[in-house]
Parts: sequence; structure tokens; C-alpha cells
Amino acid sequence: MTRNIPLKFNDGLLTRAGKSAVEADRSPSAWVADLMGEILDKQADSRLARRRALARMEKGFQIHRGKIFGAKLHER
Repeated sequence: MTRNIPLKFNDGLLTRAGKSAVEADRSPSAWVADLMGEILDKQADSRLARRRALARMEKGFQIHRGKIFGAKLHER
């Protein structure tokens, strides 16, 4: 389901967005919707990564004779 909503943009931004939409062969409405979807997906990915990192930190790591267990480290 799609819905129309009113949005307000200043003239300069609207002109630039319209040009970018044309270059992407999209309508301005579809172009904005695509950008919003990308931003929301990135935010969701960041929240998931943050939750995973915090869970790993809360679990903690065991250190024994200079080696860390419970984490995958890459040697250089």
C-alpha cells in the first residue's frame, strides 16, 4: 500500500533532487522513497551490529597467557 504525504523542500534542494531522480531514471517520489528505504535499512543494520557488539562485551572474554578466547582475532 502506498500513501501520498505532503513534504516541504526548499527550492534549491527540490531542484537538485529532481535532477538526481531524472539521472536515476526514477520519479522524484520513487527516488525519495528509495533513499528513505536505504537510510532505514542502514539504521536497522547499525542497531543490530550495536546490539551484537554489546552482547559480546557483556559476555566478556577470557585471557590466558596472552591469548584471548571467545573472540576471533586476525594476526598481521
